[in-house]
Amino acid sequence: MKDGSSKNITELVRSFNWGGDRRTAPRSIDLKMLNSDDYYTPKYIPPLGSEVYIYDGESEIMRGYVFKNSKDLNGGLSVKAYDGAIYLANNQTTKAIKNISAEVLIKDLCTEFGIEIGAIPPLPLAFEKRIFRQQSVYDIIISVLTEVTHKTGVKYMARMIEGKLHIVSCNERQFSWRIDSDYNLISGNYSESINEMKNKIIIMGEKDDYLTEVSNSDLINMYGQLQKIEKIDKANKADANKIAAELLEDLGKVFQESSIECVGIPSLKAGDEIILNETFLGLQGYFYVDKDAHSYTDGFHKMNLTLKYTDEVLEKEVASQ
Repeated sequence: MKDGSSKNITELVRSFNWGGDRRTAPRSIDLKMLNSDDYYTPKYIPPLGSEVYIYDGESEIMRGYVFKNSKDLNGGLSVKAYDGAIYLANNQTTKAIKNISAEVLIKDLCTEFGIEIGAIPPLPLAFEKRIFRQQSVYDIIISVLTEVTHKTGVKYMARMIEGKLHIVSCNERQFSWRIDSDYNLISGNYSESINEMKNKIIIMGEKDDYLTEVSNSDLINMYGQLQKIEKIDKANKADANKIAAELLEDLGKVFQESSIECVGIPSLKAGDEIILNETFLGLQGYFYVDKDAHSYTDGFHKMNLTLKYTDEVLEKEVASQ
């Protein structure tokens, strides 16, 4: 709570869900609680702005800030909370920067908006001059990480861990969780799509000057032309061909997606890597969790995962100059 006190509300919670999506900033918690006027039923409504914690034994799984409470006539109380990334997504700023490194910029933004800073590795990118206009703090951070990825080929994730913002290299994941049809997989499905395919990439400069392009003629002949225009700033002009090739590699393909329902692993979340063994649909090997939705009801924890075959982090090109 805001006054530093805490309250164990486990006995009041009938069920709860938590989860997130790699393409949105905050992870969320949803609580279904008792709210009866019965004399023997404890009464408590988490105040707006207070923190809610989920633990697995002594390990913190997630914490969130209460943003909404709603009551009904049937004695129910619903509580919606978001992790600290909500303050990155819900704060906008205009930022003029000059001669600053990417990691220092991210730390400065966190300090300015009261976000605790976790582990942020050295990011080999510096800005000579840049203006971000009326953008969310989260979008600025993701656009910075996108530029670092274009420059180095290394992908990064922004994660809230125990209330602090961490920037995590996708090359340094520590766990590959195992899901197997013989013991913890409940159900699953598989799909293919070209909705997100781009088989021609054009790179433009800040002033709409043409720089380069690359395409995949086989994919164009098979599926029709699907074109993306990418703008880059002058600092990245020398890397235009590299950026075009990387974008075509990432987007020039049939996108495969699978979703599974399985026995819950409390700490597993979007961005993690899993090893899946399912023979009927042919879902075998390494997959990346795109979305996770955990539920805990009547003492049983299960999770629904949306999976990707490739490591697709959120990327943003924020208008700036």
